[in-house]
Amino acid sequence: MFINKSDIEEVKQYSIIDYLNSNGIHPFKEVGRQMVYYSPLTNEKTASFLVEPNKNVFNDYSSGQKGDIIRLVELIEQIPFIEAVKRIQSLKSTCFAPNSNVTEKYPRRENNVSDLSFSFSGNNTIKESKIEIKSVQSITNPSLIQYIEQRGINIDLGKIYLKEIHFSNNGKRYFAVGFQNNSGGYELRNALKFKAKTANGITVFDKGTKTVNLFEGFFDFLSALQYYNTKAFNNTTIVLNTNNNLQLFLKTLTDNQIINSFLDNDKSGQSTVNQLINKGYSVVNQSQKLYPNSKDFNDYLLGKPIETV
Repeated sequence: MFINKSDIEEVKQYSIIDYLNSNGIHPFKEVGRQMVYYSPLTNEKTASFLVEPNKNVFNDYSSGQKGDIIRLVELIEQIPFIEAVKRIQSLKSTCFAPNSNVTEKYPRRENNVSDLSFSFSGNNTIKESKIEIKSVQSITNPSLIQYIEQRGINIDLGKIYLKEIHFSNNGKRYFAVGFQNNSGGYELRNALKFKAKTANGITVFDKGTKTVNLFEGFFDFLSALQYYNTKAFNNTTIVLNTNNNLQLFLKTLTDNQIINSFLDNDKSGQSTVNQLINKGYSVVNQSQKLYPNSKDFNDYLLGKPIETV
């Protein structure tokens, strides 16, 4: 695949800040003329990912990586150089502000950017009331399609359960994959580890069966459908969307129900299983039976073992 040098030079001018913003990643603070972020490349606990808007370059001290927007897209989306250039070009109308290919002087802001409404790698607090949905539609955005497929989910299956959500926060617009819960809210995710929700709740697919399939997150639910090559389960299936929603799940249960648990193989997942057993429910820990060496169903689908420290 051949790309003109002029196209490469043009793409390099598109704003790194616009690219990060459109994926729900916002600066933690501003130091001088640099914007400071938590790294989208590592799980750092101290923000050390710097973007210099006037030069449109980044320097990630946590990973040792630095460069222009093409290099950043290569690293975040794990694609080669030419594909990164094409990706940035494909996002031109949805990701970048008008005239963002012209490097502009970013004015100094007096206050640090600390009132964030989104969660990124657990560093910021989700403020659900600040998220305003603008549109809910079938998934067509190329970056969201690739994100779903990179998680091992066939896009035709993904489109049955997921929507493309366009939303705003503090006057800025973003988009993400959305999975609806029974509270009418959406669980929001994208490829840059962005996580948020518009309202908390579990998601129930009620089939009136004695056996209930239980998942923590919607990508594990979709991974199970993909693994078993089906578009829907015959058993009642419930996605917690967070283990903190256990009490909401318990309200849906009746006596003598059997729970097929597909929760994560971690402390939180095991604690939830133990709580169910202690309450007298018959629990089959399918996670331990099917993928004892993977953290969750999606990692198992992708062939990822549990990371050891």
